[in-house]
Amino acid sequence: MSELTSTLSAGEVVARNYQVLGIAGAGGMGVVYRARDLKLERTVALKFLPLGLNTSEKDKEHILKEARIASSLDHVNIGAIYGIDETPDGHIFIIMAFYEGRTLAERIHLRGNIPISEVLDIATQIARGLAEAHTRNIVHRDVKPTNVMLTPNGVVKIVDFGVARVTEATATVTHGTIGTASYMSPEQSLGKTVDQRSDIWALGVVLAEMLTGTNPFKRETLSATILAILNEPPGSLEGVPIELQQIVYRALSKDPFHRYQDCFELLRDLEQARATIVMPDASDETQTITRGKVTSEFRRYVAEASKSAWIPAGQPRRSRLGIVIAAVVVAAAMAVFAFYPPARRLLAGSGGNTSKTTSALPRTQVLAVLPFKVIAGDEKLTALGEGVVESVAAKLGRLTENRALEIIPARNLQERGVTSLAEARKQFGANLGLAVTLEQSGDLIRVSYSLLKRPDGQRHWRRFGHGPGGGCLLRRR
Repeated sequence: MSELTSTLSAGEVVARNYQVLGIAGAGGMGVVYRARDLKLERTVALKFLPLGLNTSEKDKEHILKEARIASSLDHVNIGAIYGIDETPDGHIFIIMAFYEGRTLAERIHLRGNIPISEVLDIATQIARGLAEAHTRNIVHRDVKPTNVMLTPNGVVKIVDFGVARVTEATATVTHGTIGTASYMSPEQSLGKTVDQRSDIWALGVVLAEMLTGTNPFKRETLSATILAILNEPPGSLEGVPIELQQIVYRALSKDPFHRYQDCFELLRDLEQARATIVMPDASDETQTITRGKVTSEFRRYVAEASKSAWIPAGQPRRSRLGIVIAAVVVAAAMAVFAFYPPARRLLAGSGGNTSKTTSALPRTQVLAVLPFKVIAGDEKLTALGEGVVESVAAKLGRLTENRALEIIPARNLQERGVTSLAEARKQFGANLGLAVTLEQSGDLIRVSYSLLKRPDGQRHWRRFGHGPGGGCLLRRR
């Protein structure tokens, strides 16, 4: 039973009471089986967590504690938890109610954006369920479409309460999936303490996805997704009624103090939007949408959702993380060109007859952007660091396009297991290397880069730091 996803088959009995009927779903948070409770003669869902999360006695105690807390919730919009059990080989699983229907993720996948009236109904039911949990000081931590069930009778059920907190205690953001990470709040992405406002952020992402058919922060890689959450505005909501846009933007404020502080505030705005947007006697969805006016309050919420999560209080609105990336790109480019004057002249534009200058140009320089390395004790910055490295490589690539400097992105190096300039030289012919590190000291995030020059291994350092109470710092050592 060590590999449950492959060994449990239909007809097999687990813990002498649950007969497996089939797999109901699987993902980064574990696998769910549909099963028959032989004693109570009812269909249930068995949630097996990833194997690495329940191998120690401490993990098992934590899982049991969280399952007990989650099972105390009793609300029409929250999936019921019946109990917790263990296989003979020590694999813990949670017994939950099984609901017919489909997940919200399947609903979005089948149709894309959902009609406004249905969006309001689903969002309202999710908010009611979360409000009940929050009044009991229980935070879900993993609100997303795959954890929302739409039953045939129109009742919405939030499932997997308690599971996210179990995995949070034994894993980091970098071990998650892009799908899960794309619903995390900025503070959760950074491994900070979360509260009910993180669930409200996730509901804001879900609401935006229902309205547009697209997650506003999901990118191709985990690191790029985290970077988007921290530093980029949500995707466009063009065509969505202003009243709903305002709810989304307020829920997605980077700073939790500017979000809805509880689900009851959110519910009031959803009910107001329903009264304003949806006409009671309208039979055609296109006839229920009205046009609101853009107000100063609306603009303020857009601004709060669009600014960087790294902007210290009292600092200008411009993205500080964007400044960091730009500074690394510019400084690295300046150092490269300082080492190779002919390349500098080419990038600057020589003018005149190009045939006279071509023969004097050196061969193309190859710069390897080395994979991000975590400084001891700063594992929570891994996803952010990888995102910075990707952004630096992309911006350098655009800056030097069709020029005398070729950029090898960190992703290409990672695919071949390359982590040093020496290895990059052998496999890619690189003669320059750029290494980026992030280090956190209190509220200060320091981004350092090292430009490595072959053959003597000469290093030219720049350091850039930012944080509350500190100005931009860019110095050479």
